[in-house]
Amino acid sequence: MDRIEKLVGNLAKPPRLSVERAKLYTDSMRNTEGEPMILRQAKALKNILENIPIQILDDELIVGTMLPNPPGAILFPEGVGLRLINELDTLPKRETNRLLVDEEDAGVLREEIAPYWQKRTIEAFSFPLMPDIMSVLYTGSVFVLTELAGISHVAINYPYLMRRGFRWFLEESERRIKELEENGVYEGEEYVFYHAARIVSEAIINYGLRYAELAERIAEETENETRKDELLKIAEICRKVPAEKPESFWEAVQFLWLVQSALHQENYEQAISMGRIDQYLYPYYYRDLKEGRIDKHKAFEILANLWIKTNEIVPPFDSLLEQFFSGQTTNQALTIGGCDIYGRDATNELTYLMLEVTNRLRLRQPNVHVRVSKRTPEDFLVRLAEAIASGCNAIALFNDEVAVEALRAIGVRDEDAWNYTTVGCVEIAPFGNSFTSSDAALINVAKALEYAMNEGKDIQFGHEFGVKTGKAKTLEELIENFRKQLSHIVKLVVKGCNVLGHANAENQHRFCRSVLKTALKRAEM
Repeated sequence: MDRIEKLVGNLAKPPRLSVERAKLYTDSMRNTEGEPMILRQAKALKNILENIPIQILDDELIVGTMLPNPPGAILFPEGVGLRLINELDTLPKRETNRLLVDEEDAGVLREEIAPYWQKRTIEAFSFPLMPDIMSVLYTGSVFVLTELAGISHVAINYPYLMRRGFRWFLEESERRIKELEENGVYEGEEYVFYHAARIVSEAIINYGLRYAELAERIAEETENETRKDELLKIAEICRKVPAEKPESFWEAVQFLWLVQSALHQENYEQAISMGRIDQYLYPYYYRDLKEGRIDKHKAFEILANLWIKTNEIVPPFDSLLEQFFSGQTTNQALTIGGCDIYGRDATNELTYLMLEVTNRLRLRQPNVHVRVSKRTPEDFLVRLAEAIASGCNAIALFNDEVAVEALRAIGVRDEDAWNYTTVGCVEIAPFGNSFTSSDAALINVAKALEYAMNEGKDIQFGHEFGVKTGKAKTLEELIENFRKQLSHIVKLVVKGCNVLGHANAENQHRFCRSVLKTALKRAEM
């Protein structure tokens, strides 16, 4: 059987609920009570990356499993993970999006994890600040505030990370700490930040080394010489990346995936995007192809491995969330095609290859977002149309001229607007220097019309959630009532987002925020 077919076949198993990450995260947070939150988060990530069970699946070229025996769901008790507590017995039986639950894991969740987090979640922090909003939020009928689970929605600046390697971040953090201490600074936000960055950088490096050691151990026991050579190559690569900057295509893709999987251990798993992947991976691909270190078949296999890895996790939605976000997708987006920062067409050979991988595999993930413009080559448009027409539905199209104009309208400078990427489902954002928290809220506009027609009353739940408006006698009055009701809902959504943004900032300092902040600091220098 073909290597790719075998790896895709692994995804056919029923996914299970994984508590390994939640337990390691909780153990660390218990042991760091009283320390600055950003340090606690950094130490928790380190505990996860250095202790979570790892494995290398047969025949894979890109390694890094987010949980044991994928596919499965990572639990985030600090967000909305505890919503599953009352459904552990029914998760394996529900009609759609079933999750297997091990009895021992269920016990750990109920007895060890849940008691610690009950009064420490984002929800627990937020409820006293907006009880009026939380009461309707539970129904999900009027609006959904996704930041209740965490923020996550971001396109990681992988080009910046790849130009440095995490040893640079480690050494730079140590240099900054020493510099501050020489000036008598032993506390404060900046001092703590660099300590956290040092811990995270070390953890990411050690994560790669764990896979290097595992690959070597498996290679020793492998009789197939071809696979033995592959495993030894994987070990060589993981000893190098993500500690050092990658120099080959295989190294660059492995760098990307180890960081992507680490981010999913640390952060709410929704919509952590890879950005303009065909642009920043192309130099590695072109150089390897030119110098004979790789051929198109091997490049296809490496990319196919990456595509497959994104399908190894599914979201742990409870019965309510499953109605809104069905399909078991984590919305790991990547962007291909489009223009460069000067508005010139940037379609390259890797753009074509990534479209081919998407069309051949036809997997649920990743979300492949294709930028097109007036300058896009006709040949590529034809291939794109053929893929979509044949039923490949993981592809979404974005019109460069329209997207760039939309970003300009909100003040984004031309260079960043032309370099936009996609996040999650359909969101656009400047690539590598923004943390937009897109998809922070979803509004049911039909509810505003219901309230407008019923004097602010919610017919479904029997309470007056809308503003009090008189009975409309004309279409004009109904439209005015609708505007008032929608305005009322939007104000509540904005309030809710502000509170949850504050809750996440105070309680959930995240690695991607740390990396972003470091990048922005360096960009300003």
